[in-house]
Amino acid sequence: MPQHCTCGALLPEDSRFCHRCGKPQFEAAVEEAPEIVAAPVSAVPPAEAAAAAAYAENRGKVAFGNPLALRTCLVVASFVTAIEVIPIIQFVAPVLGGFGAVWLFQRRTGRALRMGDAAKLGFMTALLNALFATIWMTLNFALAGSAIFDAVRDQLHKTAMSPAQQQALQMMNDPVVLAFFVLFVWIIFFVLASLLYMAGGALGARFARQPKES
Repeated sequence: MPQHCTCGALLPEDSRFCHRCGKPQFEAAVEEAPEIVAAPVSAVPPAEAAAAAAYAENRGKVAFGNPLALRTCLVVASFVTAIEVIPIIQFVAPVLGGFGAVWLFQRRTGRALRMGDAAKLGFMTALLNALFATIWMTLNFALAGSAIFDAVRDQLHKTAMSPAQQQALQMMNDPVVLAFFVLFVWIIFFVLASLLYMAGGALGARFARQPKES
């Protein structure tokens, strides 16, 4: 069927424009460009994200392999070694050391420790404190020589009352026996101090807990 424009002109077949008035007769189909969906770009590469997650996890672990835990124990153990020579403080210094180590570690990491981890942190501090104290005593013994052993013998002789104690003191004249006696006393003190450090760490986990655990 012949097509006519609105102006009345007869249009050729498939004419897009009127030859008289120039009016478009139909719109050419426009091909839509395919939509390009951009792939999501991760802000952080997977390797770096995994490393950051591992660092955040290890940061809260209580172990000598954790640099933050090691630095915390070193700082607290050094401080306690310096103040425990004061007679009034030396009995409560281990408890304060365990409490302070847990408080400082929680403050630096922002994470609350469980009782077991807090006691472990206290024990780590006790080990470092024992190391510092041993170095300090060794230096004193090296500088004082045999005079310090003679002073220990004299003090023990003054306190010995029974024949058995006197006989034990006679054995102290042997340097090897005296060395074993000093080592035994050191072990006893270390065990007691470790228990006090661990108790202080548990108290730190109980009373120095952060507002929110992460």
